[in-house]
Amino acid sequence: MTVPPNPDGQGVYSCLPEQVIKNYNTCMRWSGQDVPLYAYLFWGAEYWMLRKQCGDASYLQAFARILDNA
Repeated sequence: MTVPPNPDGQGVYSCLPEQVIKNYNTCMRWSGQDVPLYAYLFWGAEYWMLRKQCGDASYLQAFARILDNA
């Protein structure tokens, strides 16, 4: 079993919560009638759940913001 890094008071450099939103918005801008986006996959949900269990809901809150605005 692999345990993901879970630093207190920090996020993983590869994709902070605000980056989740930024990446999604960038992909939505790329999508258009000429090249429609078929699917957008949110990778890392198990990490977001781990963070929430440790008291950091910021990743799930970022995801909720995307769903609320979709």
